[in-house]
Parts: sequence; C-alpha cells; structure tokens
Amino acid sequence: MLTNDALQTDLENTGQRRQGIPTWAALWLITLMVMTVSVRLTSPTGWLGSDDVSYYCAAEHLLTGETIQRTHHHYARLSVIAPIALSMVVFGENPAAIALPSFLASLLCVWLIALLGRRVWGWWEGLCAATIISVLPYYRILSTTAYPETQACLWSVSAVLITMAIVRCQSPKRIILLSLTCGLFVGLATSAKEFSVYTFVAVAAIISAHLKASWAVRLGTITICGAGLITYFLAESVFYMRVANDFWFRVHALGNTNAINWIYPVNGFHEAATLTGLIWKRLTIVMLEYKTFGWGIISVVFWPAVLVVVAVNRRGRWIGIWALAAYLLVAFLPVNFRNGPQPYPVFEGRNDLLACIPFALCLAWSLRRCLAYKLNPIIIRRCWPVVMAIIVMLAYANPRELYVFRKRDTQRVALAVEKIANYIQSQPINKDYKIFMPPSLYRRHRIMFPANMRSRLRVAVSDQSPPWWKKATVDIASRAEPLPSPSQAYLIATPLQWLGQPETWDYGVHLPEQDIQAWQHQTPLITVQRESMHTISLVNIDVEQANSLNEKNGGRKETVLVLLGPKVPEKPRTLAATVNAHNGLTQSPQ
Repeated sequence: MLTNDALQTDLENTGQRRQGIPTWAALWLITLMVMTVSVRLTSPTGWLGSDDVSYYCAAEHLLTGETIQRTHHHYARLSVIAPIALSMVVFGENPAAIALPSFLASLLCVWLIALLGRRVWGWWEGLCAATIISVLPYYRILSTTAYPETQACLWSVSAVLITMAIVRCQSPKRIILLSLTCGLFVGLATSAKEFSVYTFVAVAAIISAHLKASWAVRLGTITICGAGLITYFLAESVFYMRVANDFWFRVHALGNTNAINWIYPVNGFHEAATLTGLIWKRLTIVMLEYKTFGWGIISVVFWPAVLVVVAVNRRGRWIGIWALAAYLLVAFLPVNFRNGPQPYPVFEGRNDLLACIPFALCLAWSLRRCLAYKLNPIIIRRCWPVVMAIIVMLAYANPRELYVFRKRDTQRVALAVEKIANYIQSQPINKDYKIFMPPSLYRRHRIMFPANMRSRLRVAVSDQSPPWWKKATVDIASRAEPLPSPSQAYLIATPLQWLGQPETWDYGVHLPEQDIQAWQHQTPLITVQRESMHTISLVNIDVEQANSLNEKNGGRKETVLVLLGPKVPEKPRTLAATVNAHNGLTQSPQ
C-alpha cells in the first residue's frame, strides 16, 4: 500500500509539473499567505529588550563603522545583523524596522515549505506543513521581533531546496555551482543560529539517497557543499577582521558563551539524578512540556510521525533524518564540562524551532496517509479548509502557551519607557531638558524614544560600576554626564535603581551614589506600572506604594518605572487682542 502511495505520488507530481498549480492548491496557498500576514500584524510581539537589543547594537556598529569590541555570539551572527542594518538604513531606527527581516523571513519560509513538501510528496503535504509552521505559537511570535530563528529557518529550507535541484540536475558544471551555493546557504543558516549546522545532515542525506551517480560522485558533491560552507565562514572571518579586528571573532564569541556556568533550578526539568534520567527527559520533552514551551498540542505526535517516515517512506526518509538530526543535536549538545556535563538550556521553544520544519512535513505526510485509508483522493483535496481550521484551532488551543515568553520584565519596561517618552514630549515647556537614565535602560530602550528626542538622552552611572557598560553601544560612553539637580533634568529609573541599587539585568551597574541623593527626596512626577500582560498605565503613586505593589507581584521591581524632574507649572492664561468691525479693541481669554 505504501509503495503504491509513493508511485501514485510520483505520478501526481509529474502531472502537477505539467499542469502547474491546481486550483484548490492555489486557493489554499493564497489563503495561507493572507493568514500568515494577518496573524502577525494583528498581534505583533514588538520590542522585547532582550536579544533583539544585541542585534540592534551590532547593526549600529556596522552602520557607524565603530569597531566591535564586545565578544558576544549575538554580534557574530552576520546573516542576522546585516539585514537588520539594511532595514535600519531604509526605514530608520525603530522596533518595526529592526523586526522587519524576521517578519519577511517568516513569510518566505512558509512559502518555501509549501514548495518543499510539494516537490517531495505533493501540494497537499506541502501546504499542510506550511500551515502548521505558519501558526505554530513560537514561530508566529518570533516573526515580529528581532530574533534570529525565522531567518535561520529560511536559509535552512533554501539550502534543502537547492539540494533537491542538485539531484535533478544533469549538467556537471551546474551541479558544482549549485553545490557551492547550497553550502553558502547552510553557512547563512549556521551564522544565524549555530544549531542550524544540522542542515548539512539533510543535504548529505538527499545527495546520498537521490543523486543518480556513483558513490564517488556523491561524496564529491557533498564535499563541494562543505567547501561552500567553509567559504562562507572564511568570508565572514575576513569581514570581522575589518569590523572587529579579529579574524577568529566567531570562534572567540562562541567560546565566551560556552564559558557561562549555566545554573538550573533545583527541581527544573533540565536536572536529572542520573545520566539515564537526563536522556529520558531530553527524549520526551516535546511530549511532556508542550503546553509550556511553544510546540503546541500537535507536538505529542513528534516521534510517531518522524519515525514512521524514516521507517517506511523511502522518498521522504531524509526528511525524518533531518528532523532527528535537528532535535537530537540540540537536545544533547554539551557546552560546559567544568562542573560535569551541563547541556545548554535549549528547551524554551524557540531553540527547537528549526526542528519543527521537518517535523511538520513528516506530520503532514502521516496525516495524508491516514486519511487515504478512509477517503478517496478527491475528498482529501476538498477537505483542505477543514484541515486548516483544525491546525489553527490547535495552535490557539492554549491561550497561555506563550505567556512566559511575552510577559518578560524587559518588555514591560519597554512599554513603560514608551509611555514616559510620550509624557515628556507632551509637556508644553522644558522641551530642551536632558533625560537621564541608567546604562541598562539606555542600551535596551533608547529606541522607544522618538527620533527627535534621542539627542536629549544621557546616561548616569556610578564610578564604582564595572566598565562593561562603556562598550554596550557605539555612543553610550559619550552620553555619560554627572547627574544634575532635579530642577534641571528628567530622570527615568526603577524604584530599585532610584534607591541606588542595580537591577538584576544591570549586572552591577547603578546610579551615582552622591548625585542620586538629591533625587531620592523628591516625589515622582509619574509612576508607570503594569495592569495586565500588555497594559501599562500612568498612575499617581509614590515609590513606597510602588514597592509595596511590586512585592505583591513577586518582587519584580522592574515592572514599575518612575519619572522625576522639574515640576511642570500650569500653562499661563494669555489675553489675545482682536479688533472688531468698529475698530474697537476687545480682549478675550485664550
């Protein structure tokens, strides 16, 4: 039965190549792309003030020509920061422009997944898999913020499609050219997300199984793909030799990340009493933690769908191998042996996102085969609206699934800073007063200020603070000034920073002790607090009330910001003189 299905699929694909896209598939594809855009624009993630800040800062270095001095793996992801820099040139420095490359990558990737499934099995499988990815919780939420996962997915799928073109090609010269291009695309994917290197496993599996040539030619083709991958990283190293004065910048950046001593919760699922327990947790995590970590309810069929394809479907076996390579590499990749083998804390949804693409393809094929036992092909084609509706319902079945990711403290601070910026801009006077804040707030949230206000931003920092902040942005060191009196400037800070202590994300950097004393006796002009997950409001409460409120909310003091500065007097009443028709002078208040 499965062999006949494969033969029937080959015949269907041959007919589709001759006739073009069927009407039902064209309708599904159009509906899918409209839905993909709609679900992202109706509920965009926006500025998180986390990893997106690093990519923004790295792009600033590229645009200003300032040498990159911070050895961090975010700064080594050229295939992410280069598109962000280009978007900033075209659309300016704002959260939407910085998230635009991820947004466009997600749209293109959904379309390419549909093409990939169609080339392997048919339009039904391709469009079903593309629908799953389109509305998969973490995929849609990462599509509207400057995180690298959607871009890594785009380059990875592109490399696989190029590989499929290689095995169908008859010209040796063209095979060499396509192989080099494939390697470059794997390099782009790996540059965006290091775990994407597993894509090379899929490339090797496709060439080994489907290239109609001797094994020597197959191995040679795989070697050429590897040469393309190495060529990309050599070119990237030459680039970083210029912008960071370091040919081995990527290696040093990754080495700096690997030196981190990851600390897991005592009872967290990352911990295991024995090696066997650790392996079991890693192999079953997609089925046990799906509600928390963004796979959606459909993740419970990960292993059945993937293993069935590997076992019985010769044509698509490499897709199952691709899924297994992606998942197992991320699950068991150790990064620190100083205190025993500590696996990287990857099971937070987004790090597993790249394994979702081959998984979705395997799931789509398994679903089609199940339907084929009960329904004829015509009914299967006509049921696509029902299939789409079920997939969307499953993706939205748990409304709290992404709550952990979207309720980040730094995102709430970003919304609060935006409120404060609008408040300052609305004041009728004192429009030239400088706006002071700690280095962390400036680095993370300066982008929330309108462009015409950013020249007024300044940084206040204690002399005893560690010096890392001086390299946080290209201009932060030049923004540092002594904190003036409350009558001469504005100050934005959390209650904890106002009391002279650093926040958890300040890493020991705090406001100057002496300068802040004059501000600590002042009543805040406004206090910004969180009312709900995405609701930030201005309220008239003092810092003691704000601290009390934070303690009730679990002690997260960064959920509240205070604005202090000069008191804004009421706008004086003026008299406007007008002359009536009889040349008589009248005065009226205005």
